[in-house]
Order: sequence, then structure tokens, then C-alpha cells
Amino acid sequence: MPRFRNVLVPAAAILVLATIGLMSIAAASPKATPDITTAQTFTVLAHATNFLPVDVGSKGFGPGDYAVERWVLRRSGARVGRLNAQSTVNFNQAPANPTALYFLAFTFTGKGELTADGSIVFAPTSEGGFRPIPFDLPVTGGTGVYQNARGQIHVEFLTDADARFTFQLIP
Repeated sequence: MPRFRNVLVPAAAILVLATIGLMSIAAASPKATPDITTAQTFTVLAHATNFLPVDVGSKGFGPGDYAVERWVLRRSGARVGRLNAQSTVNFNQAPANPTALYFLAFTFTGKGELTADGSIVFAPTSEGGFRPIPFDLPVTGGTGVYQNARGQIHVEFLTDADARFTFQLIP
């Protein structure tokens, strides 16, 4: 009997500890089920906090030049996440309206990430620069509660450092 107890007690302790460990891991894991079960529309305002243009090839604004950006996302004044973006200048449609490929990765705190990408067109500003004209991009993926999301994002730049993103998501 003592020999049986020497094996049973440690085995039971290991089983209990393993069960607690697995339950802790499961509780800490992000929600695995998608939250997009019906169409959803919501808007966030974004403010650029970092912007780094990179000039490649010949001097001046042209094909291959790109910019990396970091934005803070707010909804009803509260911070809800961040946006990391990269735009790469493509060949111009017309000299006054250069185009770029734009990749966006929205991270919503505690919910997951949504990605979008596509082509955008710029228009000249009165200050001598360029700003994207309002555009729509397809949602290309998601994680967390957005893992099954599809749809599009309407983007409108309000200033050089402020934009409105309206998400139209479908399951």
C-alpha cells in the first residue's frame, strides 16, 4: 500500500497542476470565436503620431518612394487602438494625381486586428503637397473578434495628420 501511495499521490498532484495550467492558458487566450455575425458599421478618427517618408531612386517624389506611418485611433474621444500604415508611390495616372499602394493594419485594443490594402489617388493641396482623395479599400483579413470579417473601409483625410475611417464589415 505505501508503494501505491508513493505513485498515486504525485500522479494526482501532477494531474491537478496540469489541469490548472491548461485552464489558465485557455482563460488567457484571446476569444477564438468571431464576433462579426451581422453587418457592422463604425467610425474611428485617427491622428498621425509618426510619419517617415523614404525617397528611393531619383531625387524627388516618384515611383518607389514610400512612407511609413503610425496613427492613434479614437472613438467617441476614447483611445481604441493604433494604425500602422505604409504607402508606396506607384506610377502616376496623371502628373497632378500620383497613385500609391496603401497597406493598413488596424489594431483594436482587446479585440484584434483588421487589415486593408489597395490603390489610392492623391490630389495636390493648396500648400504645394499632396493628400489622398477619399477612397475605399477592401478588408483583407482579421484576427480575434474580426477573424471572419470582410467588407470595406472608407477613408477620408481631414488634414495631413487627421483622418476618418468608416468600417463596413460583413461576416
